Amino acid sequence: MINISKYEADKAKGLVALAKVGDAYMVSKKKFDQETGEILPPEVEALDKKDLIAKNAELSQAVKQIDIILAELEHLG
Repeated sequence: MINISKYEADKAKGLVALAKVGDAYMVSKKKFDQETGEILPPEVEALDKKDLIAKNAELSQAVKQIDIILAELEHLG
């Protein structure tokens, strides 16, 4: 799967691209040979929109819990 935390930066650098083919979504990631820097064929993966929605809900809940803990710590002084 794509590195969610780096998606925006990678997209700005032209390293990743999203596409829709029919009803399916894909991400294409550029690859390079580590020794020569030569461009390799891109890595293409399917994206499941339902999985991303579920991950978003999971991470949103985690952020909510962190905010609660931080507020309680702030209250403690």
